[in-house]
Amino acid sequence: MESRIITVAVLVLAGVIAAPALRAQDSASPPPETSAGAPFAGLDRLINEEGPDLGLTQEQQQAEEDFLRVMPRGEVGEVPKARTANVPYRRCEKDPFVASKAYRAASADASVYRMIYDYVRSKRVLDLRDCTCHGKVAPFTEVTRIIAEVEARNGKDWNRHDIAREYSGLGLNLFHQAKAMCGGTF
Repeated sequence: MESRIITVAVLVLAGVIAAPALRAQDSASPPPETSAGAPFAGLDRLINEEGPDLGLTQEQQQAEEDFLRVMPRGEVGEVPKARTANVPYRRCEKDPFVASKAYRAASADASVYRMIYDYVRSKRVLDLRDCTCHGKVAPFTEVTRIIAEVEARNGKDWNRHDIAREYSGLGLNLFHQAKAMCGGTF
């Protein structure tokens, strides 16, 4: 704890010492050019700048871009209009199991519960065309019903990772549709 305090104190002191020198240097250089229509033109230039040539093939470059994509966009297509106003899910009272430690645990079972629940939530919003808490908070019994179907089909030792991956893909596609239908933050 003491080392953190000392580190923070050293950083603050360095900032206090360096600030006058940086201000003097900034006043000597002309201000960057900006226009009222493009206040972030400098950032756009940086983003659009060519990166270094890493010698990657087209397939390797595509694989790299796919890997770096955090949440790929699904094909949304035509979505029906919501019957309700949009209420962000974070404002809703959660199902008791979803609020439990078992749901948030770092285990294969908890992971598959979360992936299936995300699928169930998005499907419910689309089926009901309800973007309020009533539509977004699905009963967890739907997850247990799906898991019972998976166990009946694959036995008690079913592969949690495969099912989680399957429902993650299904849920992500429905999530994008539900988000488009709700017209804002899910």
